[in-house]
Amino acid sequence: MYDSPVVAAGPGRILAVALAVGIGVRVARRRASLVHVVWLAALALTLRCVVEPVMVPFYLLPGTLLMTVTSAALDRSRLLVTTSALAAVNVMSFWHTGEWTYYLIMMTLLVIALLASRPGVTTRPAPDTPR
Repeated sequence: MYDSPVVAAGPGRILAVALAVGIGVRVARRRASLVHVVWLAALALTLRCVVEPVMVPFYLLPGTLLMTVTSAALDRSRLLVTTSALAAVNVMSFWHTGEWTYYLIMMTLLVIALLASRPGVTTRPAPDTPR
């Protein structure tokens, strides 16, 4: 019936929505800082790029924008790593290579940016204990 291959996007999107809902439940149950919430939103939005069978460069914008915001709230070195990885993502998104080469490079760069922009776990200082 069809001469060209057909790609079903539904299963991947259902998986991304289920993971995003899981992230939302985690945020709702924990009292996370605003930076953590923004980073988790970046993670949820980046999940679409992981499971999407047909990538269009503008799918990358929401997640990468929030990664930049969270890394800017941290320190300059993490902002430098994040923006460098995301600049490479931007260039790579318009570069035409084989499907698996494109996917592996994009996922590696997105993981680097996510890890660089991830806020650390903030712990409360231990109360002074009398000796």
